[in-house]
Amino acid sequence: ELSDLMEIIGLKPDKPATMLNYDRILITTDADLDGADITCLLVNFFSRWPELFDGIISRVKSPLWIGTSKTDRIYCYSNAEYMKSQKRGIEWNYMKGLGRLEVEDYRTMIETPVIDKISYKGVESLTIAFGDSAQARKDWMQS
Repeated sequence: ELSDLMEIIGLKPDKPATMLNYDRILITTDADLDGADITCLLVNFFSRWPELFDGIISRVKSPLWIGTSKTDRIYCYSNAEYMKSQKRGIEWNYMKGLGRLEVEDYRTMIETPVIDKISYKGVESLTIAFGDSAQARKDWMQS
């Protein structure tokens, strides 16, 4: 699957990403922890091409909670945002994954995406995050 992904995007192993088939790479996953894990794995994979992190690769957030009332549809992208948005007259639904979204939610994600830019802060942090030393990872996360 990674080979297919490289072929589709126009990436070559051990070569700079100079002739891409697309101007942008947008990672869209479920808003839960599994989706965050997939995003981390993809970022780790794309770290072979640091030049992608200069505005080419980003993450599109998907809603974790969707609130509906008679007139509004409210999107919350974290539990903290959801807790701040508690209002009467709104029915809230937890979105376990992208499969629970309605067509209008996908339209909103495409037409007005909430984007997190992903920056490349060097191989050292990726080595710590994905390396064998649990203690180094724990120290890094606590700092």
